Amino acid sequence: MSTQHPEPIQLDDDLIIKVSSLLMESIGSTRKVNVYLNRFSLDEDLTATDVSASIVLTRLNRGVLASGSATGSVELECVRCLNTYEQSFTVKFAEQFRQITEVLDGRGVTPPREEPEDDEGDDELAFEINDAHELDLTELLRQWILLSLPMTPVCGKDCPGPQAYGGNEEDVIDARFAALQDLLDTEGEQPS
Repeated sequence: MSTQHPEPIQLDDDLIIKVSSLLMESIGSTRKVNVYLNRFSLDEDLTATDVSASIVLTRLNRGVLASGSATGSVELECVRCLNTYEQSFTVKFAEQFRQITEVLDGRGVTPPREEPEDDEGDDELAFEINDAHELDLTELLRQWILLSLPMTPVCGKDCPGPQAYGGNEEDVIDARFAALQDLLDTEGEQPS
């Protein structure tokens, strides 16, 4: 029978949670975690703001399953007009965190991998709970938020497109097409 933690754990501008008590409970036990991040760095020049996440941590046989959803916004540059705009995101996720150290005696829990290194099993893809029995949600949220962002960001249906520059578009002829324009001009003339 799983036990339920009565009150959700609140993390403000922090993504590391101690899970040692959860790891000592039976399989299926859960903890609810609410996270709020004012600013969250996704990359060198990309930052999410007002990130709010609701996460359920579930005890598994060899670790913890973190599942939930997150919302927020990221300032992106439109590929059409090159203006910056706020792109909101909503993402749902479920990832396993593998336990590597026993809580009571500090021994290693996960046996060393015996498969060839080029074989990527489920254990290879799982995140890890560190030796201090802390679960760091930083990389999980960063990856899922980046995956939710559009590859070609556009500010909206009313995007003005590229900024016009100099003169009337009909009067401007690309130098590469000048020879073709001469052909069109001479074709329009009737031989007498």
